[in-house]
Amino acid sequence: MQAKHKQAYLQACDVANRADRLKVEGAKRELVDLARLHLKRAQKYHFNSIALRLAGFLQSYFHNMAHDARRGNIFRDIRKKYQDLYFLEEEIDTIYLELSFQINSKRSPSKSIIERLNHICEEYRNYIHSDSIPIRVRVVILHISRAFINHDYDQAIELCNNVIAWLEEEGFAYFSGFYSYLALAYIVKGRYSDGLCSIENAINACPVGTNNWSVFQVNKFILYAHSGDFESAKETFFVAAEKMPDNAALKEQWLIIKGYMRFLSSCEVIDGVGRLRLGKFFNEIPIFSADKEGNNINIIILFILLNLKKGKGDIIEKAEAIGKYISRHLNYNARARIFLKMLLKIPQYDFKRRAVEFRTQKELSLLHKNPIQVVGMNEVEIIPYEALWGLILDNLKN
Repeated sequence: MQAKHKQAYLQACDVANRADRLKVEGAKRELVDLARLHLKRAQKYHFNSIALRLAGFLQSYFHNMAHDARRGNIFRDIRKKYQDLYFLEEEIDTIYLELSFQINSKRSPSKSIIERLNHICEEYRNYIHSDSIPIRVRVVILHISRAFINHDYDQAIELCNNVIAWLEEEGFAYFSGFYSYLALAYIVKGRYSDGLCSIENAINACPVGTNNWSVFQVNKFILYAHSGDFESAKETFFVAAEKMPDNAALKEQWLIIKGYMRFLSSCEVIDGVGRLRLGKFFNEIPIFSADKEGNNINIIILFILLNLKKGKGDIIEKAEAIGKYISRHLNYNARARIFLKMLLKIPQYDFKRRAVEFRTQKELSLLHKNPIQVVGMNEVEIIPYEALWGLILDNLKN
């Protein structure tokens, strides 16, 4: 919420609280005038619950104290409108929370959950254009979720751009979720310049050092990495590192990105990245940790990448456990499953480039045939697997 919205909201809340108290004590005329002023502001900024309270107060005043039936009826109708809107918002919010939990708690939603999502999207389709921010935002997010599940990234982009443009018209400069969805869709479509343009707009409108700002910087880093512009990705990393918010999940995300940066530096793709103490690094983000389930794929990949030169024994030691993890947990993610199987062939063929390259031809072909898809917000390929594989081969001895 921007500063002027926040100020208007707090002022309207204060007037509504005073009005609630004076329903019993008896309203003063000056408060009635304030209530009418802030009702208009509440309507303008879509503070619907406050508009409901103020309209109720004004109806009560004009009907019961001023005995002005005409004005009382006007505010009665306004109250009825916001009362109906309140119940609709509650109904949609309940559905949204339930479905969001069901979709996000499983990497691959069941057929019954997808059918329910399709049914809800069709039933509430008209509310994509609702004037109520809570209703519109929730309905659009459900439609975006359906678009991602169906791999319809063009529709996801259209939905995100439309709702972002509308929110900006309403005075909201950014909305973190939609910009992150948009970045993901642009990454999958290979539209990196469009994605960077939208994320720059979000960053410029967002206070520096906040959680949203840091999330946008993550999106920006991944967009640069997928475009192959690793120097700009590095610059993004250092900018974000200077203003890191006190958020455990974001710190972990940036620590993982730092691991990829270190690998790129060891391949002489970039410079200026300090060394990592691998023991300490993997203590902070241990592989196979249940509370890091969403990041486990990236952590396992990093474990192999960062031990290619000096930790071959560690890779061999963990190879069996990684193989079991692939068979038990990665049926939903074809690309990650294929890439990790390729990585496991490195110790199997004694870290020799020619043997590894020959023995992974089938998997590399499968990787090319399976384009990048969105399978989870924390499981985005930070660097495309194909690009990583080329760097890995260059690190192996002939």
